Amino acid sequence: MAEEVSDCITNVEESAMAMPSVEFIGALATGMVTEPLHHFFTEILNIRGIKQWEDDMNYGHVNSLIVASQYILPACDRMLIELSKLYGYSSWTQRYGDLLNEKEVNNCITYVRDLISVMYRFIRSLQNVMKIFAAFISWVSVVWEKVVTSESESSKIDYICDEPELVLQYLQTSFTEDPFKHYFASTPDTSNTNLVQLVNKLTNGCHDMLSKPSTTISTKIRHLSTLSLLGLPLTDTFSLASHLSQDNIIYYAMSTQIPTSQVILLRNHIRKKRIEYACFAVDGLLTDAQFFDKHELGVVVEIDQENSCLQSYSLERLPYDVFGQHEIVSRTVEVKHRSLCLKKKVIDRFLTFFHSPAFSKSTTCKNDQGQDGLQRFTA
Repeated sequence: MAEEVSDCITNVEESAMAMPSVEFIGALATGMVTEPLHHFFTEILNIRGIKQWEDDMNYGHVNSLIVASQYILPACDRMLIELSKLYGYSSWTQRYGDLLNEKEVNNCITYVRDLISVMYRFIRSLQNVMKIFAAFISWVSVVWEKVVTSESESSKIDYICDEPELVLQYLQTSFTEDPFKHYFASTPDTSNTNLVQLVNKLTNGCHDMLSKPSTTISTKIRHLSTLSLLGLPLTDTFSLASHLSQDNIIYYAMSTQIPTSQVILLRNHIRKKRIEYACFAVDGLLTDAQFFDKHELGVVVEIDQENSCLQSYSLERLPYDVFGQHEIVSRTVEVKHRSLCLKKKVIDRFLTFFHSPAFSKSTTCKNDQGQDGLQRFTA
C-alpha cells in the first residue's frame, strides 16, 4: 500500500520525493489531506480495498502468532526437558561417557534457551504491531469516509484521531518498513536476534551432540539373522517397515509396484522358526507403510498430486500363508479404517509418530549369493 501512495506522490509532482509516511503523518498532525493523498483516497482506495488490506495483515499476524505460541514454543519447552535429562546422563561420565559429551549437551540447552528468549520477544513485537495497525487502519477508514463523502474538494478533515500515538508509531516503524526483518534477515548486527540463525545453531549443536553416540552404537552393532527375499516381486527401490512385538514376532512390511501396487507382509515367528506372508493389493499408488502398533498396519495410498488416503489393516485378520513353499499370491483383504482425501503434509506429520522400536532395525542388503535379503541388527 505504501508503494501505491508513493506512485500517487510522483504522479502528482514528478520532482517530489516519495515519502508516504510523511504524507500520512502530516494528515494526522494537521488534519489536512495533501493533493496526492486526496487522489489516493478518492481514485485508488475504496472500502473493499481497506477491508482486504486489514484482512491480509490480520491473517498474517494471527497465523504467525499461532505458529509461534502453539507450535514452536511448546516444542522448545519439550526439547529443553529432554536435553536436561541428557545433561544429567552426560554428568554420569562413568556410565555414559562413551555416549554423551557434557559440554555439547550444555551447548544445545543454551541454544534452545536463546531461541525461546528471542521467540518471546518476537511474539511481543507481533502483538504490538497488531495493536498499532488496528489503530492505524481504523483511522484510515474514517479519513477515507470523510474525504470521499465531502461535498466540497476541501482538504480539511473534521476529525480527531482517537489514538494518535499508536497511529504515529505504526507510520514511523511499520508502514514503509518490515518491523520483523531483524528476526529473519541475515545481517551481522542481528546475529543474536535472528531466528533462522538460532535454529541453525541448534540444529548443528544437536548434530554434534548425537554424532558421538551414533558412532559408538554403530561400531557395536552385530548381525543376528538374515531373511532371504528371493522370489518376492520387489523393484529396485521399495518401502520397508518393521515391528517387533512382545511375543517375539517380527513383522516386515514391503511395498511393491509389480504388477500393481501391493503390500507384502512377512511374519517371522522367532521361537517357532516359521515365516508366513500376506500379500494384498491397494487401489492407487502406494507411497508409504508404517506399523501403528502390534495390531495395525497403516498404509498411505496416493489419490492425486495433492491428496492421499490413509488406510489401516488388522495384522491378526490378514490371510497368512507359509513363505517359501509356494508362489506369492495376492488376496483381497478388508480395510479396517479409511481416512479419505487427507493432505499429504498432514499424512507425513501423522506418520512421524510411528516408528520401529529403537533397539531393532531392518535394512536390505545382499547376501553371499548376491540376493536381496533382510538383516536384523541389535545394539
